[in-house]
Amino acid sequence: MDRHVAAGKEELNFNEFATYSLRRRRSRLRAIGESLDEGSMPLTAYTLMHRNAILSRQDKALLTNWVEETNVRIVRNPFFSHQHKVLLL
Repeated sequence: MDRHVAAGKEELNFNEFATYSLRRRRSRLRAIGESLDEGSMPLTAYTLMHRNAILSRQDKALLTNWVEETNVRIVRNPFFSHQHKVLLL
């Protein structure tokens, strides 16, 4: 599991999100949306140990809205996440 976490942080680290290029930020947001649509995250191996990590429909809707709103903000102002910290839910 530690390996999955480390690999995940290499792909997307919210502590570094504001430093990503516009293209990379939008790509990561798109990947989050796809993962929500597919139900591929969180990993089953993780939710077996952490039952409270299973996302409800409301959780998925909230995250999907966040992805969409953040993407709109970034498109309107490409420097958005350089000026503001990413709002974590």
